[in-house]
Amino acid sequence: MAQPKQRSIRRGELAAIKHHEKSVRFVAGCDVVKALLKYGMIFGSVWAITKMAAQVSGRPAEAIQAMAGVFTALGAGQWIPFLVGGGGVVYGVTAQRRNKGLVRQVDALRKTIEGADPQRSSSGLTAVGTTPRREERT
Repeated sequence: MAQPKQRSIRRGELAAIKHHEKSVRFVAGCDVVKALLKYGMIFGSVWAITKMAAQVSGRPAEAIQAMAGVFTALGAGQWIPFLVGGGGVVYGVTAQRRNKGLVRQVDALRKTIEGADPQRSSSGLTAVGTTPRREERT
């Protein structure tokens, strides 16, 4: 009995995969640039407010004390840690969802490319790249 002919990756498919990987890296780079711009704007605004307060008061030390007074009056010592922690949680959840979506896309591409190889063994991971539960393995 003749073995099924193994399907090789065609140039077009390989080019499509490379293009997709480049676009994913580009989007990740854009996310980094957006974050840098956003936080740069925040710190730049605080710096500009401090400079303006220094010009109004005439002394830089008093401007810094004035900014500290504003943060103290707003209770910044209480809500800033929660904002930072909440931002970290939101970033972690969105990054995890984005990564799972990318893993799904790569898994679909891998299945189409390697689908013609009956001798290939699977790692046993799910479509999102996680280890399956015990019930699913049996």
